[in-house]
Amino acid sequence: MYDSILYSYDFCIHSGKTENMENKLGSNKVEDILIIDSQNDYEIGLAKQCFNVVNVFVAAIDLDRNVTFINRIGQELLGLEEEKIVGQNFITRFFEQEQQTEKEALFNSVLSSKSVSEENTKYRLRANNNEIKIIEAKNILIRDKQNNVIGVLISGDDVTGYVRYQRELQNDLNLYRILAQNIPDINLYLFDENQRFIIAEGSEMKNDGFENSDFEHKRLSKIKSKTLRKIWAPLFETVIAGKEVSSEYKFNSYYYLIWVIPIKNPDNKTYSGIAITQNITDDKRTEQQLKRAKETAEKASLAKSDFLARVSHEIRTPLNAILGFTEQLKQTQMNDKQVDYVKIIDKSSEHLLSLINDILILSKIEARQIIFQKRPFKMEHTVKYVFSALKSKADEKRIKFNYNFDSKLDIVLLGDTFRLRQILINMLNNAIKFTPSGYVELRCFPVEETSKRIKVRFDVIDTGIGINPKSLQVIFEQFKQADSSITQKYGGTGLGLTICKNLIEMQGGSLSVSSQENIGTTFSFVIPYAIGKETDIVSKDLGEIDPNKLRDKKVLLVDDDSVNRLLGKTILEKIECDFDIANNGKEAIEKLDSNEYDIVLLDIHMPDISGVDVAKYFRQKNKNSNTKIVAVTAAVMKDDIKKYFETGINDFLIKPYKEIHLFNKMCEVLHPRKKTFPKSVTEIILKEEIQPKLYDLSELKIMLGNKPEAIAQMLATFIKNSEAAVQKLQQALEEEHWQQIVETTHKILPSYQHLEVNYIVKKLVELKDKTKNSRDYKAIPKLTKNLIKDINKLIDDLKDELRKIKSRI
Repeated sequence: MYDSILYSYDFCIHSGKTENMENKLGSNKVEDILIIDSQNDYEIGLAKQCFNVVNVFVAAIDLDRNVTFINRIGQELLGLEEEKIVGQNFITRFFEQEQQTEKEALFNSVLSSKSVSEENTKYRLRANNNEIKIIEAKNILIRDKQNNVIGVLISGDDVTGYVRYQRELQNDLNLYRILAQNIPDINLYLFDENQRFIIAEGSEMKNDGFENSDFEHKRLSKIKSKTLRKIWAPLFETVIAGKEVSSEYKFNSYYYLIWVIPIKNPDNKTYSGIAITQNITDDKRTEQQLKRAKETAEKASLAKSDFLARVSHEIRTPLNAILGFTEQLKQTQMNDKQVDYVKIIDKSSEHLLSLINDILILSKIEARQIIFQKRPFKMEHTVKYVFSALKSKADEKRIKFNYNFDSKLDIVLLGDTFRLRQILINMLNNAIKFTPSGYVELRCFPVEETSKRIKVRFDVIDTGIGINPKSLQVIFEQFKQADSSITQKYGGTGLGLTICKNLIEMQGGSLSVSSQENIGTTFSFVIPYAIGKETDIVSKDLGEIDPNKLRDKKVLLVDDDSVNRLLGKTILEKIECDFDIANNGKEAIEKLDSNEYDIVLLDIHMPDISGVDVAKYFRQKNKNSNTKIVAVTAAVMKDDIKKYFETGINDFLIKPYKEIHLFNKMCEVLHPRKKTFPKSVTEIILKEEIQPKLYDLSELKIMLGNKPEAIAQMLATFIKNSEAAVQKLQQALEEEHWQQIVETTHKILPSYQHLEVNYIVKKLVELKDKTKNSRDYKAIPKLTKNLIKDINKLIDDLKDELRKIKSRI
């Protein structure tokens, strides 16, 4: 038999061809088997060695079905040494009993044939450990030199793993088919790296007039729908390149969402892909309806805002004159009756201003735009301020008014003292209003305390008219009071308690009420505060008018309303400024062209040429950046004030104002490096939204024991992480790696929350949610770029902060 094996070997060695042994043994051409006799032991040994080098299974079987030769690969595959294989009956030893008859018939067919079959044969061989090995082999007839068939040479590859993989793949494909057939509105497509469909299945196909056969075994470029080819081709190409992709498209009046996912081997090479399409027509229609509803709501909200803006402007403008001249009148000599009249005017106008501010606050609460400060304050200072503000009102009604302050609260707290005053004044004012006799009392005491935080409880107790039990459920709702007759008798809008409840809960607090009719009412609320350091307390100086601060400053007062011009003139004379007056925008431009001023007090709403137009002209045409401009206006909506800053206006003062507010505003604009001057209530409400704080280090300082070294180290780490996050976001944006954006925003979100960078936290959450849940990524790049811009601005500010801290170390 070795002689016969040499026929193939000798051909490979001496034929002058370059093909290797695997190619020759895989050949099924009879003419490749040459008849060369050899009895040379050296040549036989060389032949055996040559067959052992090849990387395929090779075995020679004689006419009695015995194995006469097997190469090294064959021995390893069967798990036996050569001597335990050669001489064994190939059929009875290496095939399971149920296959032996079939394989005997196969050998008879091969031996009786005159030529080798073009078909490969799969041999399921039983190895030494009873494991089945599958060989896909060619059967080559072996002849002697007289051309007589003396055996069969079996050569081929071990395809055990491949067959198992195909079986598993088929199971997977069957599972895919079952899933796709039973999930409504879904189609599933599996395709190879040549974009040839392996399976196409789904309940949705018939909607589009397709069958499985329209896709399976066809390349994407050969399917009958040109529209689908055009839509899917770039998606499939992206996936074959290794990137996941999704998109929406419209086909045959239906809307579809398609996900295309690469399938990769252990070497991370893409060898196929899965495309899943979902009919989202109902969702799309719902989305369009919601979009239309949203647009309608936005139009309604805009109309509401426009209405509030117009009403606010129309009320604030005359109210400015009423408040302003009442204040001036109070400073003159009057008889007792005149004093009483002025007091009535003053209280009425203050009440009207409070009402306007309540509406402004309520609109901000609804938009969740309230920002709470964390500044050092002492509770006793706040309580005394509120008590002093309301004492005269209680005295007028001849009721007792006092407060009880727990000495344990004589510590520095970190919080929003302005909001606390707002809540206390609202609640105590209500208590006084609804108490015809008896007393109103405020109690303040701690209910829970740690080394870093304290919860403070406030009880507002009165012996007033009380509240009907049925009405307790509605008193916190907007524009509702316990009884409609209350509005007629006591006045008010029913906004106060709504505002208080929201302000308390937005600070992490809670509010409750208990009451009995004709006996009295107790409102109790709890607000948590961080504990600060004694060294954190700021000056209590509220500022006073000092003419020396603004004496001889050159001022241009611009206003088209004669009453407001007179009021402005009266105040400017008192603070000893050198001033000019312009009656409209045209006069203002003429005076700005011919004179130099330190500051311009500029009315905004003027006919023909508005204050904004005057500011634009002055900043852009005259290229003047030294003169300060303050918008003195009754237009207080967010977009208005943003427009002022964009135009080059330095600051704003809201009508109505008192002389101290005008004085403070001028000082603040002209002397920006000096201490901050007190602001009007309206300005505080507006500026917290227009100029939100970038960050708050108070919590960080408490956590780190106010140690500069630790704070500096923490800030340096935050800056480093933020810079790394910016790089990742930019890279993800360039590569359209949406998942990377989700992961990056999720990772940095906690640290930004801890530093209370609220305006960036809001954008991080929005970008994370939209990217994670989006079906259309068109909006993501713009959101990401805006976020990167804000983070870079924050990094610059924190670097300045870090330099200041290091300079003190």
